[in-house]
Amino acid sequence: MNNKHSFLAIVLGTLLAGCASDSAVTLEIEAPTNAAVCCSDISQYPFAQLQDNEDIKFDIDLASPVGTFAAGNSHFAAFRFSDRSGDVSVSVSSLMVDDSVLAPEVLILNDSFDVVRTIKLDEFKVLPSDAFTRTRYVSQFKTNAERTPYFVIYTP
Repeated sequence: MNNKHSFLAIVLGTLLAGCASDSAVTLEIEAPTNAAVCCSDISQYPFAQLQDNEDIKFDIDLASPVGTFAAGNSHFAAFRFSDRSGDVSVSVSSLMVDDSVLAPEVLILNDSFDVVRTIKLDEFKVLPSDAFTRTRYVSQFKTNAERTPYFVIYTP
């Protein structure tokens, strides 16, 4: 009888260990097609006007507009700083939710919509979760809103 219990314990232990496997599941969403691209030029992007000292939260998801970038097509969010802004500090965060995350990049544009600076994914820090927020990518940068009034967040 003890052998049956020992054997059953080993089998159940093995089954539970298999169910508790922490193997990573990677799911990559295919890039949007050219037919989904909203605009032929970056100057036509729907730039959301920011107010002075505005703290905003937004989603970039399948309902977001699609643009063409150097690495291919991507959903994006585009913003324009307030006309009254000078030097600004910007913090961009991308939360890791339910084993998924948008791996962000940021384009900073001048008033002619030329890319002045690109903040690549490897410039973002990964901050662990705490009592107030989830694990996330974070980048903080400064720019002059008079010289670079636009920025676009997307994923390569």
